[in-house]
Amino acid sequence: MLKNFFKFGKKKKDEDQKDTLENQIEKEIEESQSEIDKIKAETEKEIKETAEEILGKNAKKTENNEKSFEIGKEKMKVQK
Repeated sequence: MLKNFFKFGKKKKDEDQKDTLENQIEKEIEESQSEIDKIKAETEKEIKETAEEILGKNAKKTENNEKSFEIGKEKMKVQK
């Protein structure tokens, strides 16, 4: 009977350790997911800012090209 008691105690201890490890793993997974979400948000923000910067530069180039075109048209009219 005492032998069975020790087996039960060991089994209970093993189950407790397993539960503890599972809880630790679950906590680490949640923390990792949280970190992934933060990095994802930062990356998306940087991509958006870069895209807006590129679009802004392209808009300025387009505006400058349109101005140059208009100036060129005016010069051609004056020459005729």
